[in-house]
Amino acid sequence: MKKQYLKLICLGLFILLASNECTTDNEYSIPTLDCIEPNSVPTKTVRELWDLATAIPQLQTEDDIIEAYVVSSDKEGHFFKTLFLLSLDYEIGFCLLLDDISLFTEYRIGQKIYIHLKGLYIEKQHDLLKIASAVDGNSLPISTPQYKKHITKSCYSVIESTISTAMDLNTPDSTLIGKLVTLKKVQFIESVLGQTYYNPENTFGLDTRHPITDSLGNRIILKTSSFASYATTAVAFKSGSIRGILTRYNNEYQLTPRYASDLTLTEPRFTIAETPEAPVVPTDPDPETPEEPDSEGHYLFPYGNLENFNGFLTAIIGSSLPEFLQHSIGTGFQDSNCLHLTTNAQSATTTVFTAFPNINLPSTYSKIKFYLKGSAAKSFSINLYKTDGSYYKFNLRDITTNTTLTNENTNKYNGTIATSGQWVLITLDLQSLTDLNTTLLTNPLFSLKIGNNSNYDIYMDHFTIE
Repeated sequence: MKKQYLKLICLGLFILLASNECTTDNEYSIPTLDCIEPNSVPTKTVRELWDLATAIPQLQTEDDIIEAYVVSSDKEGHFFKTLFLLSLDYEIGFCLLLDDISLFTEYRIGQKIYIHLKGLYIEKQHDLLKIASAVDGNSLPISTPQYKKHITKSCYSVIESTISTAMDLNTPDSTLIGKLVTLKKVQFIESVLGQTYYNPENTFGLDTRHPITDSLGNRIILKTSSFASYATTAVAFKSGSIRGILTRYNNEYQLTPRYASDLTLTEPRFTIAETPEAPVVPTDPDPETPEEPDSEGHYLFPYGNLENFNGFLTAIIGSSLPEFLQHSIGTGFQDSNCLHLTTNAQSATTTVFTAFPNINLPSTYSKIKFYLKGSAAKSFSINLYKTDGSYYKFNLRDITTNTTLTNENTNKYNGTIATSGQWVLITLDLQSLTDLNTTLLTNPLFSLKIGNNSNYDIYMDHFTIE
């Protein structure tokens, strides 16, 4: 009898070890002996939910079940009442709103869970699928006693490396939204060094948003809340890799780490490829050509010469431009690249773009310059932001030749633009101003607005500050 028991024990151990060998790179963990796999059978895929979801919360009335892996953790203060998940085919990241804290004690990274959808709501905002409760058309976290009826935990999980996706800053991809991504060979931009991850003097909403960059100057925002365990830690000086959950607000991609250990910045800093500090001065300028910026001029915002359009987009709040503003190749000042604004009577005054300041702008300044060519039935208004978020107002009014503008009390769009096909130089006089935002790189500096009910056909190029 003892021999029979020994045979059974040996057979059980053999089966257990053999099943472990069948997994690739230990991708799946072995269920604990006291774990009983729930009798939950998926009836719908995450992709099907994604295709159904809209910006309006929709009640799920069928007894459908989906399955997913856990990829986020609230252990160190981020992802308050939110659980980010990844579909089992690794194609879609999404989130579950739960009215509870310390979710990491219930749902570990890589664990598979089943979500019973009946009675819950789905919606899609900023390309992120959300599953939640809802009241009066507004999504809310699912209440604590209720959500546990909708989630069952599997005995199986995957290791973290299998659920993290490598991401290149040069090509941010909307298919990565909601996923756990890893950036390699990145660092914080120079002006952020010396600040803490959460800086109460540099906030946007409830977070501090520090830009990180690769060696080509491509950027993304890294978000840190005041509740993060590392909030008061000084920003890492070195370069390396950063892992976190990718989201997007409008068209601005944002990365939020889960833990301090997601920031593995241990390598020496690298040199960032930057655009030249000033536009090229022609060797034999045409006397009819507008005055060139002085040699000590700096581009007002990153890639302010408009040659690298993808680089320029990283300097724009929202990281995208309206359809009526396009990158125009070879039509800029001295046959360079530029921005081309062409509209058919917008129904309201419209912000064309709002830009962050460039790095290493001068602390004292006297003027901002840019080139302009074209025609418009109304004019432009420009906002220059102060460090406190308020702004100065400059109005172009009638433009036919080189023009210098001074600060005014209100935004005005009266006047016309008619340069007869010639480039003219627009100069904003800053001699009386001392508090422009030239240092907070995640806050705006420059914003351009157009009037309503008027056609515009305008080219703009080479934005500099001296």
